[in-house]
Amino acid sequence: MLLFFADSINWFQETLNAIPFKHRVNITIIHGGIRYWRLDNSPICLFSKGLPIHYDAERNFSFTFNYVQNIHHLLKKDFPHYWIRIACGANKEFVHTLHSADKKSSHKDLLSGREKEILQLIGEDLDTKEIAEKLFISTTTVGHHRSNMIERLGARDTTALVQVAKMAEMI
Repeated sequence: MLLFFADSINWFQETLNAIPFKHRVNITIIHGGIRYWRLDNSPICLFSKGLPIHYDAERNFSFTFNYVQNIHHLLKKDFPHYWIRIACGANKEFVHTLHSADKKSSHKDLLSGREKEILQLIGEDLDTKEIAEKLFISTTTVGHHRSNMIERLGARDTTALVQVAKMAEMI
């Protein structure tokens, strides 16, 4: 497991420096699954969203608005990882991610396009059979995608998966 503070800050600085000038707009920085223990020994698992609110001429930001929420109830108790997602560009089409499970930075999103499509349909209250029919895939394939998304994001169940993905602006 990565050391959250040191590794995430280093990754964050490298990632921001690598974002081309034209994409340095509408930046959203999401952290999910950061675990802490309160002084009373109760666990918390944080989700944070940072939105830059002050930029210089080079589109480097100096101030952000940060929203933090305890999502302990949404993630598996034994999920040992955290993930970070930065989306930017005119339509937030430029994405960088880091997942502590594989310790790799990527230009790919945490969920594939097909997974997002399936998750959107789950969020619209379609059942597995309806999703399979609509996308011309098997119900087994829908189930595999659902399981993979739950595992990757650490969600407790499908309902939590939809909620976390919406919070992280993946769907």
